Amino acid sequence: MNNANQHQRLVEIFRRHARKMQPLPADQSAKLQKLDGIRAVAFDVYGTLAISSSGDIGLTSRDDKASAIEWAALETGIIAAPNGIGKTGARYYEEEVRAAQDRRRAEGIDYPEVEIREVWRAVFQRLHQDGLCESRLDINAIEMFGALFECRMNPTCAMPGLRETLAQLHARGLPLGIVSNAQYYTPPMLEYELRQSHLDAGFDERLCVWSFDARIGKPSVALYETFATRLRTRCALEPEQCLFVGNDMLKDIWAASQAGFHIALFAGDARSLRLRPNDARCRELQPDIVITELRQLLQVV
Repeated sequence: MNNANQHQRLVEIFRRHARKMQPLPADQSAKLQKLDGIRAVAFDVYGTLAISSSGDIGLTSRDDKASAIEWAALETGIIAAPNGIGKTGARYYEEEVRAAQDRRRAEGIDYPEVEIREVWRAVFQRLHQDGLCESRLDINAIEMFGALFECRMNPTCAMPGLRETLAQLHARGLPLGIVSNAQYYTPPMLEYELRQSHLDAGFDERLCVWSFDARIGKPSVALYETFATRLRTRCALEPEQCLFVGNDMLKDIWAASQAGFHIALFAGDARSLRLRPNDARCRELQPDIVITELRQLLQVV
């Protein structure tokens, strides 16, 4: 199967398992002002461009993981009937994630990110040795399983105004970028929510920094520094000419500010808004603007 066909199969998974959701009021007021000199806009994904039912990628209990593993294994045809794969798989999953993160920390990475396909490959090798699945899975099967698992664990839905806002920003000639904690299934998820690829929606792939590619997660400033370098190379723009939009005061607002970006806190959904009042890095930090709807960006840039 070629990559294009596999990508479309992943998009179809998100279409089949889509869930309609609305943002939950976050008890925050918009603080808007016109920002002069902004010539590019970049976004977080989960909790900003997309409603995230768990509030962020990768946040759930072991029991939830066990149920999702069993369901995704049945849906994918890895098992023909429930056989306990979920409970064991959830334990292996947590162990493999910790082991991968520990290896990266040993390399000096403060905020390691895993490549989830490698995690699932290791998990299913162990499950195969236990006799809980009959054969090792190829990469396509692992990707299908992982996307189904994500659909069950963290259903997403386009944030209200997403497509309209991006279309108008793109029409104004503003380069659009992404800096996000993400996995391989994030672009297919976005394609379903946008009803077109993120590239067709105006994002420049060279301005998309995905944590799973870098093997570094937020709140590492390194992700934003990588984006800043690409912004200079691709667009001849400096960080102060770009507005970064995110829902987490530490992972998005603090980290982006450290790299020199203007910052907009998205306070449009209580599920994912993270104010971090007990974190010293965030206690005195003030974003340039606070928006409660994505459409409000059109008033400030």
